[in-house]
Amino acid sequence: MCWYRTAIAEFDQPMMPITARPETPSQPDRALTFTTGTYFGGVDVSEALAHEMAMYHVAGDGSGILPASWRNLNFRRLVGVPFTPSRRPTAPSTDTLTLRVDDDGVSFVLHNRAAGNVAVAGGMLHIMPAGVFQPSSVLPAAQVADFDLWRNMMREYSEEFLGSAEHGGEGKPADYSAEPLASFDRAYAAGGVRVFCLGVALDALTLWGEILTVAVFDGPTYDRLFVNMVSANAEGTVVKTGRVRPTSALPFTRHTIEELTASGRLAPTAAGCIQLAWEHRRTILGRG
Repeated sequence: MCWYRTAIAEFDQPMMPITARPETPSQPDRALTFTTGTYFGGVDVSEALAHEMAMYHVAGDGSGILPASWRNLNFRRLVGVPFTPSRRPTAPSTDTLTLRVDDDGVSFVLHNRAAGNVAVAGGMLHIMPAGVFQPSSVLPAAQVADFDLWRNMMREYSEEFLGSAEHGGEGKPADYSAEPLASFDRAYAAGGVRVFCLGVALDALTLWGEILTVAVFDGPTYDRLFVNMVSANAEGTVVKTGRVRPTSALPFTRHTIEELTASGRLAPTAAGCIQLAWEHRRTILGRG
């Protein structure tokens, strides 16, 4: 089971901190509203859109992509205006750019997603963590406790950064009083990590929903929480650079971002989130 986005108002500011709940009654113009559905309800639409496009626009002789056209895309025409999510199940993911900040600068991490292990952005470089916004279990208690963007992100940090078992829905609900989730929550409450929402996006090919977020960790908090960070997890490998002392810390600089963008390997969502974070870096990093 996952929560589907059914409506969203345009934010009146380019960025806002994530609050404890995705819907804030006192700020209805910034509310995210959801309903319940199934993961494959969204996948069935998104994958069909991608395969239909490939069928008619990928040259059979392997020479490349043919010019885009609506011709023959009957299913895509049925979907209609992509910004009317009531016409179809729209499964949203939370995609988080993770920044580590100390006196030496700002760094971030990327994930090389294994094509055979993931349904979205396979074979591409993605920000991490990233995962569908869904409860940790099909049990009713989880649907209540997990309806929270930060809790969804915490579970993804546990799985992708620390290699913990995935809360796939078939087991017990996540226990937020147990480690490592409890440490994430304490760090958030203490201000060691600050989280922002940059907006909501749709993948142009699949129309998959993406909630673009940024988590800013101070250096000591990041190092404490991720002292046992893995090099590989169930969905791929952590990108590392440097021959003598390989590191997963990529410098958050204009040069790095331009190089990654030019490589063509960044997933569209990752590219968009990184570019928006760079554009609003002074606000995100609290540097005026």
